Amino acid sequence: MPGEFRLSFVNHACLRMDAADFTFLCDPWFSGSVFNESWKLLKETRIETLDLAKLKYLWISHEHPDHFHFPTLKALRQRVSGPLTVFFQNLPDKAVRDALVKLGYSVVELDDGVRHEVEPGFALRCFACGGDSALVIHAFGTNIANTNDCGLPAETLERIRASCAPEGVELLLTQFGLAGYYANADDAAGLARARDFHLQQLRRYQTELAARHVVPFASYIWFCRRSNRFLNQAQVQLPDLLALPLAGGRFLVPRHGEQLWPLAADPDAVNRDNVEYWRTLIERDKDSSDDPKATAEEIATLAVEVMAEMKATLFRRRPGDCTVLRIRDLERLAVFDWKAEAFRFEADGARPAVGELASGDLHFLLKFPWGADTLNVTSAFHVNDLNHWQWFVWSKNAVYGIKKSSRRARWKNGAMLQASRLAAVVGVDLRDSRSLPWRLVDAVRR
Repeated sequence: MPGEFRLSFVNHACLRMDAADFTFLCDPWFSGSVFNESWKLLKETRIETLDLAKLKYLWISHEHPDHFHFPTLKALRQRVSGPLTVFFQNLPDKAVRDALVKLGYSVVELDDGVRHEVEPGFALRCFACGGDSALVIHAFGTNIANTNDCGLPAETLERIRASCAPEGVELLLTQFGLAGYYANADDAAGLARARDFHLQQLRRYQTELAARHVVPFASYIWFCRRSNRFLNQAQVQLPDLLALPLAGGRFLVPRHGEQLWPLAADPDAVNRDNVEYWRTLIERDKDSSDDPKATAEEIATLAVEVMAEMKATLFRRRPGDCTVLRIRDLERLAVFDWKAEAFRFEADGARPAVGELASGDLHFLLKFPWGADTLNVTSAFHVNDLNHWQWFVWSKNAVYGIKKSSRRARWKNGAMLQASRLAAVVGVDLRDSRSLPWRLVDAVRR
């Protein structure tokens, strides 16, 4: 009937909203690995099992491949014959928009905080968060806040809450699990702090938004390499999450293909069943893969080019004359000599290394503009000197930002670089440049 809708969980960060005349999807990722083959879904979604007859609209939160998954978007476009419109935040850089248009989608860019009427009774409001974004879905009198991976400051949470007045936030959907580098595999205390950070962030979001129902999502993945599978044991567990006291709210644990709204007759029973469902998927035997590999020649060629880019666009201050990385599978040291403006390999053990990683990961970092961000999310490395490691990785990442949006990105990435140094001092291991300043502020306040 007009005015009624059904909200369902599809997979990871993908939600499905069905109304009388349309279907709306958020962040579809149905199959395959992402982040340089370091993440996989706990269970894949077969696109042929989905009823897409009324699919008209999609929303993409940001360009990370577990949200902007090109193969899934391509498959959806091929499977749906009618017009499809994607909503995406209005950014200075138009790479995502242009890629979607090339696939055959129409794209509507959403300005920060501005309500966009889509259909009678159905509107969207996007809130920028660095390169990420949150979405408020105004659905026939019900407000749904999707914060996915966002690290949101109090000011943005207040804006989201105000945008949902007077009805309030009925459902909050938010990430709850570890999703990148926080600490080394042997740093149990650091990994425990990371778990607590995510638990307390979720609790803070629910409290400040006064959300009546909380759906933990965007974290049902497994780290599928031998070098990062330690995160599967360190991951936030649903029983620990459900033990969190909420301020006047309740949890709704999702399940593949299951309806979230309207509520089931006995939500507590559904939660118990779904916790067991996820436990079974998590404990199921899964094969981990080796790290990707590259040759010394491939790395050396790219290293020279990247050093020239970093020298031309970045800051003079650095923690040392050389950045030394141990390449595990090659058993050699990769030396970025900033003083001599040269790159070379040295014998393993010749000097202390800032960090250790696989040849294929270093090659990926050097080859792709987003390589540093991807490496950080894999957590498939070991850090010996956190301050120096952060300087190197985020400096490479800043080159990408400066190329994309000039002065604003130059300032932003400079601030991130300084924040990363301070983060090392206060003992905060931060997984993502987008939310780095806010996590740092919270840590300093504590």
